[in-house]
Amino acid sequence: MSGPRKPPRTEAEAYDLALRALARRSYSAFQLEQYLQQRGAPPELARQVVRRLLRERLLDDARFARQFAFERATGRQQGHWRILHELRRRGVAPAHIQAALSEVFSETDERELLHRRIERWLRQRGHARLEPRHVASLQRALLRAGFDAQRIRDALDAFDLPVKLEAPEPTEE
Repeated sequence: MSGPRKPPRTEAEAYDLALRALARRSYSAFQLEQYLQQRGAPPELARQVVRRLLRERLLDDARFARQFAFERATGRQQGHWRILHELRRRGVAPAHIQAALSEVFSETDERELLHRRIERWLRQRGHARLEPRHVASLQRALLRAGFDAQRIRDALDAFDLPVKLEAPEPTEE
């Protein structure tokens, strides 16, 4: 068992720490800078390492946004609004977010994702004896997953489920 890690003090140490982090998973530039600072790197050193990684193209927010959006849409079956919010939270520039969402949802039908999520929900809970509270629970889950309210209404109508959704549309902040 190793002792407490010492914080990186030189660019070489911080760079090595960043490369090890990137080997484990993808990061946005903002996330990686935060990671380095949490590990004890001074803010200026963290910014310097992130700039170097960007110059070397080992770190790319546009690529990160595309990969993240694709994985969230196809793997987790999340909608446009949820992915948009998550990418913003990770500090990705709006231009990269819009490009990634446009690309992913030009290849992926959001209505199909929504229908698959509803089908999975119905299989898990059983379609028989659905009460209004169950449908309301499904609607809330779909809103949290990032689908817009009108698409949810339309999809539930297609499944012949009672629709009573009064939730506001997510807003672009």
